Amino acid sequence: MAVRTQASHAARWLENARLTDVLGMLGPSILQPGDTAIDATCGNGHDTLTLSRCVGGGGRVVGFDISAAALQATRRRLEEELAPEAMPELKLVHAGHETMPEHLGHDSAKLICFNLGYLPGSDKTEATRAGSSLAALSHAFDILQPGGLLAVMCYTGHPGGASTAASASGALSEEYTETMQARMGSASLVYCHEDGMNYTRILDNLIVGSCPQTAEDIERLVSQEEVGTILSLQEDSDMAYFGLDLAPILAACSGRIDHVRRPLRDFDAHSLRMGLPAAVAALQGSMQRQGGTAYIHCTAGAMMSLRPCSPKLGAVRAAALDVLQGRKARRTVLCLAAPATCRRVQAAGLDVGWGNRVGLTRRGRGWELRRELPPGAYPYKFVVEGRWTLSPAHPTMLDGASTNNVLHIEGWEATPEEEAASARILDAQGDLTAEEAERIRAALRAEEAAR
Repeated sequence: MAVRTQASHAARWLENARLTDVLGMLGPSILQPGDTAIDATCGNGHDTLTLSRCVGGGGRVVGFDISAAALQATRRRLEEELAPEAMPELKLVHAGHETMPEHLGHDSAKLICFNLGYLPGSDKTEATRAGSSLAALSHAFDILQPGGLLAVMCYTGHPGGASTAASASGALSEEYTETMQARMGSASLVYCHEDGMNYTRILDNLIVGSCPQTAEDIERLVSQEEVGTILSLQEDSDMAYFGLDLAPILAACSGRIDHVRRPLRDFDAHSLRMGLPAAVAALQGSMQRQGGTAYIHCTAGAMMSLRPCSPKLGAVRAAALDVLQGRKARRTVLCLAAPATCRRVQAAGLDVGWGNRVGLTRRGRGWELRRELPPGAYPYKFVVEGRWTLSPAHPTMLDGASTNNVLHIEGWEATPEEEAASARILDAQGDLTAEEAERIRAALRAEEAAR
């Protein structure tokens, strides 16, 4: 009962929340000090202020509004609320948000928000329109950094708001699909969130599919498919991207389905490799307790065959080898020369994913990053003063349609038998022996029992 009460409160909060409330909750987990954020509809400046607090004095905030009064109110609010040292680099543009590319140049942003409607207490004819807003959303997808957040609040009581909301939902799926196709290297993969949950039964007791979106989806899985376990590989940022409310889903699962979360970063081979053993161990333990069928989502990069999704099989093979041989991480140092005037250098990719960044430390005339990584190849790019940079001084690799720098980590010394097993397991046609498969099962059982 407590779970259902908490879920209903959360659902009501989300239904009635302002965009400012949502940004206050999600912004700190998306934005880091020094990032760039865009408020596509400044209004009275509440959202602009929230973004400014997240990026801090070293960050940058760009705001747009067709109302001069809105921009004046926004600047006044920030000057009243923020100390000078906490004020980000602020650019307020008196123009429609569809002009974003003209004012951003080559810059990218980690978070872009839209509050579609009109300025409260002002001229109601100065309102966002579906045509210009959809054009702006299209530009926003190009400007948004990998792993960033696009937050859109549509007031459907406003003329054009309902049509904008409907079109925006389809646009989110199109953008997600384009990213998935590029990262997974397959033009045949398509995801339409607005079409609802879909799935495929792979084995008698195993289903893979898209994320359940409503309590009704859970009822369907229980009554029609006899599901006893749900394993969710989905990140919080995915749910925020599509506006998915997890609370009603957890409430519907309570007492009937064991809902297990082991988030993996979308389309990220390293995250899949490092997180897969724990996810499989949790799945195995839950299925033994619950019985019935297991439902796994979202599975980009983890499944194939009956439900094709261009899997990152190299990461799956590497994960198996990690379990078998206990392959440990090695220390490595990544160095970059940069101008003396440079204040901030970061790296994206590596083991943190394309949606995150890790800062380099100034050392003498250059910058360096120290990491501990297991054997493998790690694509990355440097981000110098907020700009994504390919270093000609470091090795590169073609990753889908993108050229990235790459860091190769060699393994520790191994016996001839271990080297032969590694070569076989990592080979595209290689397979586990029965003894190796049983060792992996035993290791996963031990890991789950230790939790």
